[in-house]
Amino acid sequence: MTRTKISIADINRLLQLYDPNANLNVIDKQKRSSSSSIMTKIGFYGQCNNFKAMEQAINAVVSRNVYMKQFKATTVIQNCIRK
Repeated sequence: MTRTKISIADINRLLQLYDPNANLNVIDKQKRSSSSSIMTKIGFYGQCNNFKAMEQAINAVVSRNVYMKQFKATTVIQNCIRK
C-alpha cells in the first residue's frame, strides 16, 4: 500500500531538521506552507504534496546538516593547526 497523503509527522520532521528553533505550535496549514517553502529552497519546486519528494527533502536536509557539522569541525581543526 502506497501512502499518498503527507502526514503532519513528516512535515514536523522536515521543519525540525531544517530549523531546530522552528515553532511547531502553529496550525497544520501554516506547517504545510512552511514545508512547501523549505522544499522550494532545497529544489523540489511544486512537489509539496509528493510523498517521495518529501522523503528526499528530509534526506537532503539530514545530509546538509551532516555536511555543515563536518565543515565546522574541519574549520576548527585547520585553525588549531595554523596557530
